[in-house]
Amino acid sequence: MNLFIRILTIIMFVGFFSCDYSREVKKETAKIFNSHKKFMTELSFEGIVSEKNICEKCIINKYTLKIRLTKLEKKSEFGNTYCSPYYSPYYFFENDSILNISVDVNLFNGVEKNDIVTKRSKSLTIDVNQVELQYLNREKLYWLPDSKQSLSYY
Repeated sequence: MNLFIRILTIIMFVGFFSCDYSREVKKETAKIFNSHKKFMTELSFEGIVSEKNICEKCIINKYTLKIRLTKLEKKSEFGNTYCSPYYSPYYFFENDSILNISVDVNLFNGVEKNDIVTKRSKSLTIDVNQVELQYLNREKLYWLPDSKQSLSYY
């Protein structure tokens, strides 16, 4: 009986600390997610859509755009650990001249190859041929605007 109580105590102790560890990992993941979303919200760029891709098997980045940049602000942010030029699957840069972004179906359908796109700093939208389309979700822990397609940092 004494051995049973010791084993039960150890199991409870390990369970308690693993729950605490899980909470900390979740909190750190949210912090990283939010810093990348903040970076993309504050980023200003202009470019031309060079590719549109659909990945039928993908869950998160089903619709992606490749933008050949003609103007890019805030390059200095890339040195920041949390604001690297790569945050898969939501965005990544190729040599500071190509930006690959995951978008929702509405933005994807709203652009064509060779369209001029502009994103203003501190904006959740992208202007395509002078039409404003939602790019980022207003909700804090979601990336894409369409909640059916958005996956949070979880």
